[in-house]
Amino acid sequence: MFPPDASRETIVFKGTHGKMKLEGLIRPKILDKKVHYHRKRPDSWIEYQTDDKEMRVEVKLCIWETGIWREISLEALGR
Repeated sequence: MFPPDASRETIVFKGTHGKMKLEGLIRPKILDKKVHYHRKRPDSWIEYQTDDKEMRVEVKLCIWETGIWREISLEALGR
């Protein structure tokens, strides 16, 4: 589960290897993660401490193969 202030952006396009998807997750840098739980109750929750000034960007490149998206590396794209 990602912090609520994370955003996901997706671009689907026709590339050299057919149908391709570029997906990016942009969120604040997580400084600390604290799990709260109670031994007598079944519920628990996660509290994130984030940095408001520094952002983290994760990018994935996927190709469409036989009905599913398969993640590939950028190095494999050049082969």
